[in-house]
Amino acid sequence: MDGADAPVSDVLSQGDHSEPPHGKHVSEGLPPLLVIEAGEIETRLRKHALELTEPAISRTVLFEGKLREVRVAAERNADNLKQLHQKLSSQDGLKKTIDSFRSELGEWDRERRDHEHLLNEKTCLQENELSALRKMIEVQAYSTEACQRGLKNVGDLIAATKDEVTQLREYCCERVDVNRDKIMKLRDEIESKFAASESTQFKLHDDVTNMATVFAHLKSEMERIGLVTAETMESVADLWRAKASASSVEEQQQTFIEFQRNLNDAVAALRLRVNSVVDEVKDHFQTAVRVISTSTSKQIDTMRTKYAEDIGRMDEVMQQNESLNQILRGSEDQAKAHLQQLQEDLNKQIQELRLGLQEKVKVDPVSEQYVLEVQQLRRAWKDHQESLAVHDRARALERDAMHAIVESQLIAAQMNVQDDQDRKNVALFGCKPEKGDRDGLLPNIDQTPRKKEVKTTSPIISLDKRCLSCCSNTGTVLAGFKIACLNYTPGPVEYHQVSYSRAELLHLQAKLLDQAQDRMHRAAGV
Repeated sequence: MDGADAPVSDVLSQGDHSEPPHGKHVSEGLPPLLVIEAGEIETRLRKHALELTEPAISRTVLFEGKLREVRVAAERNADNLKQLHQKLSSQDGLKKTIDSFRSELGEWDRERRDHEHLLNEKTCLQENELSALRKMIEVQAYSTEACQRGLKNVGDLIAATKDEVTQLREYCCERVDVNRDKIMKLRDEIESKFAASESTQFKLHDDVTNMATVFAHLKSEMERIGLVTAETMESVADLWRAKASASSVEEQQQTFIEFQRNLNDAVAALRLRVNSVVDEVKDHFQTAVRVISTSTSKQIDTMRTKYAEDIGRMDEVMQQNESLNQILRGSEDQAKAHLQQLQEDLNKQIQELRLGLQEKVKVDPVSEQYVLEVQQLRRAWKDHQESLAVHDRARALERDAMHAIVESQLIAAQMNVQDDQDRKNVALFGCKPEKGDRDGLLPNIDQTPRKKEVKTTSPIISLDKRCLSCCSNTGTVLAGFKIACLNYTPGPVEYHQVSYSRAELLHLQAKLLDQAQDRMHRAAGV
């Protein structure tokens, strides 16, 4: 609090020294009551100022103490930084290269920004030109779409007509097949009826042949009867020659007359029967022929009428097909002509469009210049992207190299920390070996377990049994001097919460440095 009281006394002394002149100046021109009130007010103000300044003074004292502490910490940090600077003095070359990389990257970024600005301006101009060209192409596309719509409608019309033609063809084929089936059925019926009439004719012919045989048999009988009568006449003539008696002749005549009368009656009856049979056969033949002729004529007439009707229908269908074919041919010719005309118009429009575009391209050199500039910009942009990709790869390799270097430095720092701890523990003040020590010449350095804390089975400093004081000639040696040989067993180093041996960490550090060197060579090659 001495520092706090000193400023307060200084303030009071300054107030006391400065006040009398002002009080004298005021008292000379004011009444005594006002001077007293002014003095009281002044004392109150001083007290209030003191009350206000006391906490500030205490705070300044505390702040000065904190500043001292901060200065001590800063000095300590400065010492640490000096040590770090001394340790990192070997990395000045890397720092210079990194600074050069940073300056080059800054220049590349500035150039890239300038190039991007130029590209944006040129791309805006080119986009305007491209929008105008797109509008013209869209107008031409609308006209081509209209032509394509017309062609599509014509194609649909042709497809519909083709469908109708196929339907008509199918209908005509169906009707022709039906009529063919009917004609085949009628032909089969006529053939069956002709076969039946032929069978009846064959039956009649058989009956006629039977009657002819009967007539031949009757004729043969008549001839036999004639021969018998001739023989009887000869016998009668012989009898007349022999002059037979009248009674016998009369008897014979009577018998002959009776026989002749019976024969005549039989012949007449037979003739009547034959004539009646012939008449009946003739009548049968005539009626059969009439019936067959009438039926066949009627059937033939009906078939002829039906055939005529079918032929008329077929002619009508063929005429309709021909008319449809002519109409379809005419429509196809018209559609072909229309398609040819549309194709010619389309070709003309396309040629006009090509000519217009060529004239526009020829007339407008600015667009050619823009196109060339856009191509150059695209190439430059591709080159820039490739250079950026190469730069990114180089940066990635540099980052990997820096990471490996930092890891190796961290490993070295951790090993140095462990060495410092081991050095602090090194002291020889009459060391006695432990009972559980194992016999051996060299310690097992690399046998340290991972992922857990390692408990050292032997102390850091132990006696070596190979020293002169521990050998068999201890008497002669101790007579002259006493020598203690120390055996140094380094402790395990903890890195990333894992315990490693010094050999493993040195091997890992060598690998990281090799990787960093490889990355740096690759970055330089890129």
